[in-house]
Amino acid sequence: MSGWSLLVGLVPLAIAVLALVLPLVRQRKADAAADSAVAILKDQLAELGRDVERGLIRPEEARAARVEIERRLLRAADRATPHAFETGRLGRALVLAALLAVPLGTIALYLRLGEPSLPDLPFASRADERQGPAVPAEIETMVAGLEARLATEGDDLEGWLMLARSRFVLGRLEPAIEAFRRALELAPPQAPEEAEAVAGLADALMARAQGVVTPEVQALMRRLAPLVPGDPRPPYYQGLAAAQAGDYNAALDQWRAMLEAAPADAPWRGQVEPSIRQAAAELGIDPEPILALARAPTAEEEAAAEMAALPPEQRQARIRAMVDGLQRRLETSGGSAEEWQRLGQARLVLGEREAAAGAYREALALAPDDPLALKGLAAVLVDDPAEADGLPVVGDEALTLFERAVSLAPEDPELHWYLGIRALADGDTTGARAHWETVLAALDPTSPDWATVRARLDALD
Repeated sequence: MSGWSLLVGLVPLAIAVLALVLPLVRQRKADAAADSAVAILKDQLAELGRDVERGLIRPEEARAARVEIERRLLRAADRATPHAFETGRLGRALVLAALLAVPLGTIALYLRLGEPSLPDLPFASRADERQGPAVPAEIETMVAGLEARLATEGDDLEGWLMLARSRFVLGRLEPAIEAFRRALELAPPQAPEEAEAVAGLADALMARAQGVVTPEVQALMRRLAPLVPGDPRPPYYQGLAAAQAGDYNAALDQWRAMLEAAPADAPWRGQVEPSIRQAAAELGIDPEPILALARAPTAEEEAAAEMAALPPEQRQARIRAMVDGLQRRLETSGGSAEEWQRLGQARLVLGEREAAAGAYREALALAPDDPLALKGLAAVLVDDPAEADGLPVVGDEALTLFERAVSLAPEDPELHWYLGIRALADGDTTGARAHWETVLAALDPTSPDWATVRARLDALD
C-alpha cells in the first residue's frame, strides 16, 4: 500500500474511532440504562466490601464510596438520572484525551500485523466498501490477531497496552480492564508504560462504574500523580470523588488549588469551571469569588490592578490620557465600530456625555444596524431621573434608537427596561407591563434588579 493510500485509509479509521468514542462520553438516558446500571452498582457494592475485607482500602474511604454507590443505586432503580454529580466537560475531555492515542495505536497495530506490501485496491472495485464503512471489521480482525499473538507472547508490554486501548475503544470494558492490568504487571517501575497503564486502567474503571470515582480509581490516581507531574487527572478526580461523596467544600478546595497551581495557559483551566459552579450550586453559594481567586490574571487585569493602586489623581490622569490617545488614533487612522463604541463607553465613564454621544454616532456611521451601538447612543441620550418617580426620562430620539435596537435584539432586557419607562411616561401601562415582564423573565430571581423590576410591575396594579 502506498504512503498516500495509507493516509487516505486513516481518515475513515479516525471517523470510525470517533463514532465509537462518542457513545462513551454522551450522556445516557436513564430509562434505557436503568437495568444494567442496577446490576453494575450492585457489583460495585460487593466489590467494595471485598476490598475492605482484604485491607485494600481504609474504612473511611469505603464509607464515602458506599454512600455514593447506594445513592446511585436508588436513582437507577427509579429510572432517574444515575449521576448525583456529573463528571462535567473536564471528565469527558480527559476520557477523550486518554483515547487520542488509539488511532496511533491502531496504526502501529496495522504495521505490526497488516500487510503493507499488498497492492492498492482500485477505487472502482470497492462497490461493497462504499455501501458502508468496513473499518470496524478491520479493527476486529487486527485485534483478534493481536490477541492470538499475545496468547503465545504473553510478556509483550507494548502489545498488551495496544490491546487494552483497542478493546476500550471497541467498548469491551472488562477485557480492556484485564489487558490494562496485565500491562501494569509487566511495566517497569517509573517507566512511561507504567503511567500509561495506570491512566488507562483508571479510565476504563471509571467507564465501567458509569462515572463513579471508585476507591481503586482513587488509588490509581495517587499512583499516577508522581509518575506524571502536572497531570490534571489526579487532582480533578480527587475533587470529583469528594463531590460524589457529598463533600462539596472539599471538592471546591481541591479544584481551586488545582487552578491556582496551574499555568495561565493550561488548556483545561476553563473546563474545571463548570465543576466548580456545580459544586457551588449544591452549597448554595456564589461561585464567582472562587473562580476569581483561582483564575490567573490576564494582562489587562494586571494593568487594571496596577492602575487601581495609583493615587486617585494619578489614576484619573492615566485613564484620561489613555482615552485621549484612543480618540486621536481613531480620528487620525480610523477604526472599527467596536473601537468607537469603546471610546463612547470610556467618555461616558468620565462623565463626558457629549463626547460619548459623538463617539457612538461615529460607530453607527460604520455599523447602522449594530444594536449595541444603537443602545449605547440611546443610553447616553437618556436624561436624569425625574423627581416624581425616580425613573430616567427617555426622549424621542432615545426612543427611536431603543426601538430600532430592540427590533434587532428582541431578547435584550435593558432595551425593554427603557421602552417600558417610556411607555409608562406616555400613559401606556399595558405596554410598560409587557416590556417589564420581558425584563423580569430574563433576570435572576435572586438579584436586586429582579426585585426592582418586580416592584415596578406591582406598582402598575
